[in-house]
Amino acid sequence: MESTGIYWISIWNILEAAGLRLILVNPYFIKQMPGSKSDIKDSQWITQLLAKDMLKSSLIPCHHIRSLCAYSREFVKQQQSITRIVVGMERTLDTANIRITSMVWKIESKTVLNIIELIIKGEATIDKLLEKVHGRTKTRKGNLVA
Repeated sequence: MESTGIYWISIWNILEAAGLRLILVNPYFIKQMPGSKSDIKDSQWITQLLAKDMLKSSLIPCHHIRSLCAYSREFVKQQQSITRIVVGMERTLDTANIRITSMVWKIESKTVLNIIELIIKGEATIDKLLEKVHGRTKTRKGNLVA
């Protein structure tokens, strides 16, 4: 089978589940072989090269390893998405002259989220916002109102 983008993956999975012995070949290497290659004659050309043992197979891990890799990639994407949202929240607060990150370790902490919720609801008094600050933060930072 010739790999073309991601289109080969679903066919590969079906044929692999059927118990067939499969070889995945990089299209670049097929194009380097002498002979004619066109979209119409691709399968015949690949068959001839395979019969002459002229194709080098790409490494395709077993289904279990491929699944783990897919989950790992998705996990990394989700973590990057969370980071983008948190950075966006911090940037938005900084733009609004709310420098809350100087008082807390994490912008996604419960204290910060509670304060943001109050701000969204329209609360603007410092005393009401300070009520949502956790006791340890108040103790650690001392007087929060300058």
